Amino acid sequence: MKYLSVFLLFIYISIISTAQTKVDINEAWIEIIPADTSAGIFDNTYVFNNAPNGYFEIYSNSEYEDLLMEGAFHNEKMQGQWLFYNNNVLSEEVVYLNDYRNGFYKCYYPSGQLKILAYYKNGLAEGDYFIYNEDGSIRTKYKMHNGEIIE
Repeated sequence: MKYLSVFLLFIYISIISTAQTKVDINEAWIEIIPADTSAGIFDNTYVFNNAPNGYFEIYSNSEYEDLLMEGAFHNEKMQGQWLFYNNNVLSEEVVYLNDYRNGFYKCYYPSGQLKILAYYKNGLAEGDYFIYNEDGSIRTKYKMHNGEIIE
């Protein structure tokens, strides 16, 4: 594991110092995609065998200060926890499994107070679905099954 870490550090330094955009590791290409500034969105994306893989960030400015979202891809699919921001304030937490919401979903008011708490299974809301007022009191509670309100 130590040697793998040193090797990956060497690859990272090589990319940064020589401004390369591709590195060959055992005949599999890892590509560092340059930021696409045409839409005013800037990103750090890693591609392995022509599929997004690894940690992913999207920013709204070229100084990489205004983070919009972050999370991980594995074989072109969103995996694990993704965080979404509005004006650098956390607005949503979503857990993904193979591009589907799969786990707890949290949405926040700009103040940071919890707005929505729900659980998703295979992309569909399942179980209790809470919507909160900004003061923290429960506004609405639904019981969900396969994405449908059952009570």
